[in-house]
Amino acid sequence: MAEKINNMLYELDQLHQKMLTIEKEKWIFERKMLEAQFNPHFLYNTLETIKITSLMDAALTQDLIQNLTRILRYSITDLEKETTICQDLKIIEDYLIIHKIRFEHFSYDIVCPETVDNQPIPKLFLLPLVENAIKYGMQYRIDLHIDIQITLEADSLTFLVKDNAGGLTKQERLAILDSLESPHTQHGIVNSYKRLSNFFSDVQLDLGVNHQGETWVKFITKGLTHV
Repeated sequence: MAEKINNMLYELDQLHQKMLTIEKEKWIFERKMLEAQFNPHFLYNTLETIKITSLMDAALTQDLIQNLTRILRYSITDLEKETTICQDLKIIEDYLIIHKIRFEHFSYDIVCPETVDNQPIPKLFLLPLVENAIKYGMQYRIDLHIDIQITLEADSLTFLVKDNAGGLTKQERLAILDSLESPHTQHGIVNSYKRLSNFFSDVQLDLGVNHQGETWVKFITKGLTHV
């Protein structure tokens, strides 16, 4: 009887340790997802899309799974380690491709000179800008179009994310700019600005809506490395 009780206690202890390991891995994954600025609905919506396409189009389902796998593998690694513009844009395009599959009328363009492919940058710092453009832009039009433009002029590297929705108000613009130096803000654009500031000697943020009704967010950086 004593031996059976000991075996039972041992098995319960092993089960408890496994549960602790699972909970720890779950916590690490959730923390990394938050660090990467992913909207949790992105994962759930993508999995739902995979479920639907699996009943109709095996090739499309495979593409979705591969894109999502690349995104998750990339995002849960250490965000404090630098990456390059080229590597980051590949993952952001995977993210945009998934949305293009989900939303028939959605489109995007990415323009970046090859000369800055190897420029070190904070991992996925552009993602909050893209997420905001999709999240708020879809509220105004189903034919949302997003442009990502990276330009190099002299010692300045500019990152621009623009959409055709025009949903940013003057009050929202001023609130974001006012919170740049706040230590407590959780706004994605401000966090991107702060992370960029660790890589470049000078970073300027500008955003607004132009005469064509396009919303744009622009980072202008100086103090380039490896370009």
